[in-house]
Amino acid sequence: VLQLMQAYSAIFNDGNMVRPYVVKQIEDGDTNEVLKSYGTEITGTPISKETADKMKDLLKNVLSEGASGERFAIDGVDMMAKTGTGEYYDEETGAYSTSIYSSSIMAAAPYDDPEIMVYWGMLGPNYVNYSASYFQTIMQAALIAEGISGGDTEKSETTGETWNSYTMPSLKNHTNEYVKNKLSSISVPVVYIGDGVNVID
Repeated sequence: VLQLMQAYSAIFNDGNMVRPYVVKQIEDGDTNEVLKSYGTEITGTPISKETADKMKDLLKNVLSEGASGERFAIDGVDMMAKTGTGEYYDEETGAYSTSIYSSSIMAAAPYDDPEIMVYWGMLGPNYVNYSASYFQTIMQAALIAEGISGGDTEKSETTGETWNSYTMPSLKNHTNEYVKNKLSSISVPVVYIGDGVNVID
């Protein structure tokens, strides 16, 4: 997956291929001092900006009505994508499976200036009518987390899609029940990390 993301980054980044990284920075647990941080590293320019722009146009059409990626389109989000279907090699039989296939999508948004890349894949017998909802949930969550609408102005106006803004209330040192009540009036996903009953950060 990381190799695929590095390769596709050239298309989404004007021909500049960048190395994916998993750890953003390492901090001292006691002092919060940043011991080491990682940033964007360009590993090469395998294609020109002109080629990247042409590929972006082609990948945008993958999500058009009747195309292979139509099911992955998200209202109000202007993105581009490439779907994939492949055979699955069964190590037990030493041959390709006749019932299990891989299905995947590599996508980026917004189209004009991509800031989010999502790769989603699955293995299973249903490579035709499977649901795209898992991918859509991940892409929407990533866009929201980065404060990106993902849509172009023209599309947003014609579809009537809107993005709401909220001021994050102070939740530190409150109970999970308090958090639930405090956030019940706004439409945001809440994710708890850990299994404690109070918010510590």
